[in-house]
Amino acid sequence: MPLARQIDNVFKNRWCGAFWQKQGMIVIPTISWGSIPCLEFCFDGIEKGSVVAVSTYTREDNRDDFMLGYNKMLEIIEPSAIICYGTPFPEMKGKIKAIDPFNKEELIKKMGFVEFTKKYLAGELYPEI
Repeated sequence: MPLARQIDNVFKNRWCGAFWQKQGMIVIPTISWGSIPCLEFCFDGIEKGSVVAVSTYTREDNRDDFMLGYNKMLEIIEPSAIICYGTPFPEMKGKIKAIDPFNKEELIKKMGFVEFTKKYLAGELYPEI
């Protein structure tokens, strides 16, 4: 993705989070990164000590790049806790709570049966393989 689009997407992500917080919602920012240049801005707007979310899902082939960004995130944000969508890599440090994207029982427990069913039937939970 072109650098300008990456910057714009980070801006939109942070804007939505700030808007929802202002509406009284609890927001856990999702942190993601791609190429090396994005490490200069992808953590902007996240308070030090925040709870954040990351995803290892489909990152197995780019583990080194993921860990480069992950360690930079630890350094800059110093998150109090990390929600990991997918299986954490053994070298990941921090207070990590993993969420298995394919564990239906865990998802139902977290989102409730009605919400799970709506999202499941709409095809919003699992990618097509």
